[in-house]
Amino acid sequence: MIAAEHKEAKEINVSFKQICVACDCGNKIKKAILVINGYGFDDVKCSKCGKRHFVVAEDVEEE
Repeated sequence: MIAAEHKEAKEINVSFKQICVACDCGNKIKKAILVINGYGFDDVKCSKCGKRHFVVAEDVEEE
């Protein structure tokens, strides 16, 4: 029989942040990304040229 470990529940901060990405083709892309504990990331695709951008948001404080 395996003894169950007791784990404490940690508080997490979850929010959405509006970001704006400037593509090489000149198109500006706006997208909301999920931010957990001040860190969020997402993959954004330009609708004009099809190029993909990996976006990272670090040290995001709640407003």
